[in-house]
Amino acid sequence: MKRRQIAYLGAGTWGFALASLLAQNGHSVILWARNPALVSELERTRRHPKLSPIELPASVSITSNLIAALQGAEVIVESVTSSGLRSVFQQVAKIASLEVPIVVTSKGIEQKTSYLLPEVVKEIAQGTFKIGCLTGPSLADEVLRGLPASVVSTAYDMSVTTLIQELFGTPRFRVYPNNDMNGVCFGGAMKN
Repeated sequence: MKRRQIAYLGAGTWGFALASLLAQNGHSVILWARNPALVSELERTRRHPKLSPIELPASVSITSNLIAALQGAEVIVESVTSSGLRSVFQQVAKIASLEVPIVVTSKGIEQKTSYLLPEVVKEIAQGTFKIGCLTGPSLADEVLRGLPASVVSTAYDMSVTTLIQELFGTPRFRVYPNNDMNGVCFGGAMKN
């Protein structure tokens, strides 16, 4: 598998767990959080305050500087809140090209537009089809501890679905492809 430079946007519990997983899979990850105090704590302890005391791999960089997080990114993965997704990607669009694959891991439906979250990103990215989604009934703490989990990947373009499988998949974190983007995202939104 090719090692990739990944900008991971969102350092909540899910973002922390998946950034750890990506780093364990050999990828170079820059984890971005909006909150400088959280970044400072994560840099100091390498542990998330809401999760098991498992340290973030040393290969993960942490920043509150969005420009630094996006520098050289080959893939953008997000785990921000559904209500914050639009504003974060509007900022991203001002800084970087949205031509790289984008993986949405947040679940929900945007309240003002009733868009599924990949549709929000697609609108901001002006129609790119390199947008995919990773969702499933899994818990951040269990993923961080390496307990078995299965999730679903989907995308507008099947090559992005495959990329998501390659990026995240492990023997204990199984990623199953699905070609029903709306059904997968709607199902994830209903889980919330």
